[in-house]
Amino acid sequence: MCLEDLTEATNTRNRRGRRTAAAGAALSADQQVFRYTFATDPSSHDFNKDLYCGGESMLFAGLTTLSADYEPLPYAAESWAVSDDGLMYTFKLHPEGRWTNGDPVTAQDFVWSFTRLLNPETGASYASILYDVQGAQAWNTGEGGSAEELGLKAIDDYTLEITLAGPREYFPLLVGYAAALPSHRATVEAHGDSWTEADKIVGNGPFKLVTWERNKVLEFERNEDFAIAEKPKLTKLIASVIDNNAGLLPYESGELDYRENRGIPAAEIARLQEDPQLRQEFYRVPQSATAFLSPEITKPPFDLLPVRQALQHAIDRQTILNVIYQLGQPAYTLLSPDMPYAISDTEYPEFQSAYAYDPELARSLLVGTPYEGGQNWPEITLTLRPVGPTIDLVGEVLQQQLAENLGMRVNVENPGDGRVYINTLFEGKYQLPLYVWFMDYPDPSNFYTAVWYGKANRRRFAWKSDQFDTLVEAAAGETDKAARAGYYLEAERLMLQEAAYIPLYYAFAVNMFKPYMSGIPTNKDGLIVTDNNIYRTMKGSLFLTENPSV
Repeated sequence: MCLEDLTEATNTRNRRGRRTAAAGAALSADQQVFRYTFATDPSSHDFNKDLYCGGESMLFAGLTTLSADYEPLPYAAESWAVSDDGLMYTFKLHPEGRWTNGDPVTAQDFVWSFTRLLNPETGASYASILYDVQGAQAWNTGEGGSAEELGLKAIDDYTLEITLAGPREYFPLLVGYAAALPSHRATVEAHGDSWTEADKIVGNGPFKLVTWERNKVLEFERNEDFAIAEKPKLTKLIASVIDNNAGLLPYESGELDYRENRGIPAAEIARLQEDPQLRQEFYRVPQSATAFLSPEITKPPFDLLPVRQALQHAIDRQTILNVIYQLGQPAYTLLSPDMPYAISDTEYPEFQSAYAYDPELARSLLVGTPYEGGQNWPEITLTLRPVGPTIDLVGEVLQQQLAENLGMRVNVENPGDGRVYINTLFEGKYQLPLYVWFMDYPDPSNFYTAVWYGKANRRRFAWKSDQFDTLVEAAAGETDKAARAGYYLEAERLMLQEAAYIPLYYAFAVNMFKPYMSGIPTNKDGLIVTDNNIYRTMKGSLFLTENPSV
């Protein structure tokens, strides 16, 4: 399905949703209870230290937040200004901001939280989100500097000044991301890693954690003292810990109001699309995510460029999409079409041609290598990132096509636990990972730099290039949009030449909402926007209505 078709399908569903909402008034405040799931028990809610903690991000409010159109909006900071040279951002904090223990939210809180994130002793899983801050990368990676030399300064209680290493047009997006959420210093220092337990946690967001029965259920209540933005209509959240393997049973039995992507089995998608009632509750949602292979250049047989180039022509993307119920679009570059600076297939057809499905060409690229004729392959393992209902189907297609087209027999493994996958990936242990990168913020730096930058302290993949690093460094500081786009175009071409990765498809999610759920966010194009890596505030818009039309 193309983006235009998807837009029309979603618009139709949105119109249907509005009729449903009109059929019944919003339930009373005490009935505004939203039931959803965590697939696994969170390790914490400390996003400031561990982006992958699996907790509830709405316990906290960052300096900015994102609209459904992925635009930065005031949040803990009621406004910001940037200097003429683009090097200094000044954030004015909202004077009504409060921690849930009554303390004011101050500029010092963000200085401390950002310093904690960047402190190499913290070991934060995503400290690189603030590498644009002056002195941040050097200190975090052990190259030099100190906390005192960071470009972070509290001018007064409500004025935060941040000096950057260079002009960064996208910086307001970064300070709204989950890894940049603040933490309450006194609570962290008093309780250490247990500071986000229900009886200890102090947050500054629209919800409060009130109950946490490990591996069973978490309950949240609306923060009635939240005053920096409109309070949610939902007054209570109940998040049961339910394994994704439970599938749709908890949803169809009435235990849940929402079932997210990973809890919807691939085998059920056709039924959901065809059932007269369930298809009214079924939503296909673009994710700003790219699925790709990263053949690790340090591990045979992918240490040979011709082998990696053979992969470029051995995979039929359309077959993948057919098998996964058209939950995506073919990908030929890193950035999905909804992202700024995405490379147009029509304007730059060279990329689509470079990945054209051509098994004969793929086999010819092996001539002169030890694997000519599909012989002598070592043991190869394809490792899937455990996201979404269809990732195992993708693995099966790749396994079949690589065997048929290259004589490459691959084992397929799915660790099942996303945290296990990420940790092992950072350890460099995978040979042929199938990765799905969900954009954290809508800017190309979040892909080219965040994933592939060779000088990062913690890296996902082995490939790196000084030339590539120079290009993305130049792009990050470029204020002319056309020139910036040019740098990213050259970076993409370099990755293509070296077969650093093999793009497969831009992924869509599937979500289920009960028909009495209203307020599902949409963007300016009429597309549904549910919680994802970029947008995390869906629960701030949702509400329950009575007497839904079915």
